[in-house]
Amino acid sequence: MRFAVCNEIFGTMPFPRACRIARQAGFEGMELAPFTLFGSFTDHEIGHALPQIAHVLNDEGLAFVGFHWLLAKPDGLHLASPDPFVRSRSWDHLRFLLDCAGALGGGVLVLGSPGQRSTPPGMTRSQVLDILSDQLARLAPHALECNSLILPEALSPDQSDVITSLEEAAGLVAGIGHPAVRMMFDFHNAREERDPPEVLIERHIRQIAHVHINERDGGPPGSGSTDYVPSMKVLLSAGYMGWISMEIFSVPEDSRPILKKAVETMKNAETRALGELQDHTRGGDA
Repeated sequence: MRFAVCNEIFGTMPFPRACRIARQAGFEGMELAPFTLFGSFTDHEIGHALPQIAHVLNDEGLAFVGFHWLLAKPDGLHLASPDPFVRSRSWDHLRFLLDCAGALGGGVLVLGSPGQRSTPPGMTRSQVLDILSDQLARLAPHALECNSLILPEALSPDQSDVITSLEEAAGLVAGIGHPAVRMMFDFHNAREERDPPEVLIERHIRQIAHVHINERDGGPPGSGSTDYVPSMKVLLSAGYMGWISMEIFSVPEDSRPILKKAVETMKNAETRALGELQDHTRGGDA
């Protein structure tokens, strides 16, 4: 398994130091929130930031995993805005982030951003879904050119009214039918689902290209009671090749003990899962 961490856990810490701490804790990749690195998103800022990001990641031996919180900045974006200018600007921004991902070698773009995809006044949820489906299908070939994937994220109903279950995300992805538009799984966002994580992962494993790992309350792995072993068994059995990326929703004063505990928790779960799978295989051969 390959473990990554989402960089907003480091707050305003300089990126080189954040990468060093992540690498020392045992992570192999960094998943980036663009608003933490691209300033006001001017051409000058981004032109300066991209080679710096690549240089730091290379120095620390870390992989670029992808982007998330895609539309948090700049302000005023909405993928289904009734204002044609705002809508066009928002989709252009996604295309631009694909270009950035491509410049860093390609990666995943996790399409969460609840405030920028929820149903706006004067529109219906069905209209929003139609817009998302149509525009993602248009953008998919460019994602492929950038060696990247777009992953509509199922969010809990308290965050958005659009794509609020894995089943709905699966339907959107199936309707688009393009290899560059896939699904992702998030332990925290799945807390409102009826089935446990391992059942959900197994059901959708053929389309899952990325995993966010956290506790049900959004805390770091190891801070709660989540048993990751059943989910790890499903991922390992399926030959999952994507990243398992830790995302939490706070900035701790000292991230180092949290990161260390999270890596220990994830690696222990992986080891136990492998052991149980091997025991099952030996039992079947007996």
